[in-house]
Amino acid sequence: MLIALRDLRHKHANNILWLFTAFVGLTWAMRDGSTSDSIRYMEKVALLHHSSISFLEYYIASGEIDFFSLAITYFVASFTENGYILMVFQGLVYGFFFSRNMTFVLKQLNGNLKFISIIFFLTFFVVVPIWNFNGFRFWTATHVFIYGLLPYFFEGKRKSLIWCFITPFVFHYAFIVPVLILSLLLVLKNRLNLYFGFFVFSLFFAELDLKLFNAYVEQYVPQQFQERSQSYRSEAKFERAQEVREVGDFSVEKSWHAIFYKKALTWSMYAFLLYYFFRRKHLQAKHPRMVYILSFVLLFFAFANILANLPSGSRYLSVVSLFTLAFLTINTQNSIGDRLSKRISWVIAPLLLFFFIVSVRQALYFFSVTTIIGNPFIALFTIGDNINLDSLIK
Repeated sequence: MLIALRDLRHKHANNILWLFTAFVGLTWAMRDGSTSDSIRYMEKVALLHHSSISFLEYYIASGEIDFFSLAITYFVASFTENGYILMVFQGLVYGFFFSRNMTFVLKQLNGNLKFISIIFFLTFFVVVPIWNFNGFRFWTATHVFIYGLLPYFFEGKRKSLIWCFITPFVFHYAFIVPVLILSLLLVLKNRLNLYFGFFVFSLFFAELDLKLFNAYVEQYVPQQFQERSQSYRSEAKFERAQEVREVGDFSVEKSWHAIFYKKALTWSMYAFLLYYFFRRKHLQAKHPRMVYILSFVLLFFAFANILANLPSGSRYLSVVSLFTLAFLTINTQNSIGDRLSKRISWVIAPLLLFFFIVSVRQALYFFSVTTIIGNPFIALFTIGDNINLDSLIK
């Protein structure tokens, strides 16, 4: 894996990265008392293994709209009650799309990598990282959606958008929102000034009225989507989140790095997006497709900033950040920057490295000793008995 990371442009590197993600599932470890989504997934395997329910009955009883996570859980439960086997299969699926997105961006980069391009790519690698298949449905959907976007925006392959449009119905229904944003761009086309104005509005003036939003949803959205989105639109949950924000309790950790590392990423991306907007004429002349991409990024960020007011709505910021970092990595590598862009690069590089370090630190909650120094044969004997590195170090 380390050899593959050294040369991700190699033809076999993407498959090594793919298989390593499945290996992470085989060596998965969690700290005691964890409320990780993966625990809930593994418990379902044990319950289903001892049940005679059909998949159709299971799907209907779940109340879900998307079916892929249910299907893979049902499949694994048909031959084992070991939830860690499910983690392997989830790692295989998640790892496929994750590895293809990483290598796609690298293949777009021309020449020897610039320092800032390396920093952008490292950040791209961890913004929705390998260990995020802990929350399998949403984060797999994220990489599937990006898997469809990248060939369309950077190579003009319209057929790849089919991955985007099936994502809400196959992987996670919440991706109906990114699909609607994408559809809006496809209809309105390249209206950069309009999207930029909306983006600025979302930064300084937008605060979602949750009651009004819920009233709109209940009036116009299909009943099934209303029922599935109810927990995400809960006013009580929103009020609790506001109270947490006011007292400075960030639920997991109160340390300064846990509070500011995502802000460091956001400020860095905004700095470059503002630079590209004010240099849009130059960008249009040299890289016309990049202006279209910038339009989508600004439009998506505007909606994501507003939706971040909803409980769990901040996850859309990670989705748009993943695509934005792909855009910034490719454009900064393949274009000749002026003096201002170089100055911005030197200012934001420490912020991006800070985000990278804190993000990698989170891997210790799920990686075990076997993940680092083991192999698939050894992992078969330690499965389910691994201790996460964070607990081991402490």
